[in-house]
Amino acid sequence: MRYFTKNKKGFSLIELMIVVGLTSIVGLYISKMITDMQGHMRNLEAKNDEFEFRYITQMLFTNSNACKRTIGEHCEENEYLTKDECDTNVGTGNWNEAFITLVENDQEKLNIYTLDSSNYIQVGHNTAREGKIINANGHVIYQTCEQIELTLGVEPIDLNLLNNIENPFARLILAIIFSAINEAINQCNKAVIGRNIALTRLSIANYPLDEGGVPINPSSGGEDQNGRIAFIVEYIRTDRDPWIAKKQKLDLLVKTNSDNQITKCISSNEPSYENYSIDKTKETGMTITTLNEPSNVGKYQAECSSGDELVSYNVHRITTMPSSTFSTTSPSFTPGTTTIPNTLCEQMHNDNEPQGIRCYDLGNSGAPTIDKLTINCKRFKNY
Repeated sequence: MRYFTKNKKGFSLIELMIVVGLTSIVGLYISKMITDMQGHMRNLEAKNDEFEFRYITQMLFTNSNACKRTIGEHCEENEYLTKDECDTNVGTGNWNEAFITLVENDQEKLNIYTLDSSNYIQVGHNTAREGKIINANGHVIYQTCEQIELTLGVEPIDLNLLNNIENPFARLILAIIFSAINEAINQCNKAVIGRNIALTRLSIANYPLDEGGVPINPSSGGEDQNGRIAFIVEYIRTDRDPWIAKKQKLDLLVKTNSDNQITKCISSNEPSYENYSIDKTKETGMTITTLNEPSNVGKYQAECSSGDELVSYNVHRITTMPSSTFSTTSPSFTPGTTTIPNTLCEQMHNDNEPQGIRCYDLGNSGAPTIDKLTINCKRFKNY
């Protein structure tokens, strides 16, 4: 009978090989798990860069001045909205003309991945704006680089290397070439967002008319138009190997001129209404029988345009009248109110909404006491 006892001398060669093999398998698994985790984290980081870029761009374009500086016409000083105002107050040469001419989109529905050159317009390249996204103060926030794949990760050339070239003409030529290359590298480096995104191109696509696109005038001299466009950003994801090209779009409402050029953006921070005033002088010879006053009195009547809202009114008097007779300015109106804090004026309504004012001049012996009536109205903007 043979007895088996424990090997007092340590592991056998076979046992050692098994342990090493198992350790290698576990190590490979852990290495792969770490690599996958790093790739997952890099992917999350890239998605965060994409989200951050989209969010900042959307926030920028809620300001109409930022949007105009990027794709429309504008003055270098934002408060001047027309070329005449800009030329007069800032000086000639400070007005940036509209430069993007919209074209009709013949797609049934907008698809930014199947657009061809007849359906979209590239933004900025070969112009002073160079494919840039600009904020309201005129500072470049993002810019593109079509040669990003050639320059990404490339360090600028050290011009001190030219000191070793003895020929001055050759040194001068190489200095010009190397400076141009360095400028391209530096500009393209500005197209990089975070570690994983690099912008390559900006473009504009009109929506089809059935989706709210901007109507296109058939020839110059047509009407100003407005509608919906897509602001398309093309970029590459550098966290992938190989790199992948992607696109995003932002929907914008814009206004175009008679030549189909984008002039301004209709942004969410703009007031959706505007105020205007109407002045009326006395209409003579009006017969008023309900006021128990002389029949030949003057009448002042002013109405806001149909659908607009009456905000306030002013009665401009020639002579001083007791404050108990009537006040010169009314407070803001409440819709449906029928009484006016002025015994000589009455409010005119349309569908129970205040729309106008009618006042009577009760000056004795035909001597007028009211100069004119001014009403202030509010209407929605016609973009």
